Amino acid sequence: MATTTDPKGPKYYKRGSTDVWDFVREQGLNFHLGNAIKYICRAGYKTNSKIQDLEKAIHYLTNEL
Repeated sequence: MATTTDPKGPKYYKRGSTDVWDFVREQGLNFHLGNAIKYICRAGYKTNSKIQDLEKAIHYLTNEL
């Protein structure tokens, strides 16, 4: 069962046992790393988004560097 704080949120963030936002918060990730994780986790699960989501993840990782 997901430990999400928002059970009504999008399903593409809730495929595992933990909501992506909860994972980011538990790991203490900053804005750039948290967003990279978010886009990686939803890549291919939101309609026609895989390439765009992975490009966004790369953008946030580049900014982190």
